[in-house]
Amino acid sequence: MKIMQWKRIITISMPSAVALLYSVLAIVISGQGSDKVLAPFASVDIRERFPYDAVQVLLIFPFAASYYWNRQVRDREKRALAKPLVRWAVGLLVLAVFLAVAFRPSGERAYAALYYLLIVACGEEYVFRGFLYKTLRDNLPFGKAVIISGLVFGLAHGLFQFAVLQQPWTVVASYLGGGIVGALLFAWLLERTGAIAVPISIHWFLDFCGYLV
Repeated sequence: MKIMQWKRIITISMPSAVALLYSVLAIVISGQGSDKVLAPFASVDIRERFPYDAVQVLLIFPFAASYYWNRQVRDREKRALAKPLVRWAVGLLVLAVFLAVAFRPSGERAYAALYYLLIVACGEEYVFRGFLYKTLRDNLPFGKAVIISGLVFGLAHGLFQFAVLQQPWTVVASYLGGGIVGALLFAWLLERTGAIAVPISIHWFLDFCGYLV
């Protein structure tokens, strides 16, 4: 009985710790280059912030690779992307971002689109849904996997606000609830469609719209 309990604890704690480690490393990178990474795209030379963004992409790569390493996952993604509704949804969101960039073309806007795709959308979805949620979901019911991954998701955002943007500690608690809501939405989309491209494209679209506003 005790062995089973310990296995359950490890099943929950290990992926959560790995996701938090990724978040801490991302926070350190952002903190080191805060004058460039946190500055508006228009106010900084893209070449100065590129090394920091490139390192973050390298941090994300192992999570993306591990997600597609499983053949069952690859087959499920292929079947999902073969569905017309999924293809249309992803295609329309990608088209919307493309048109927003093309409407007022600039290097700044194009780089922002890539940033929100690779670092924000792909980073958060491959780490918190493709890795953390999926690992938890293999061993836990949907609700519990969402709550745990959502708490870690919210904690990561809260720590960024506290450590990098120097917000008070209380802001961390406020992000925990938001993390669960976000995890519920994106995990449901992943479960419903079977394609991580769906939460990635929606996440990308929403964050890029926030940048435009």
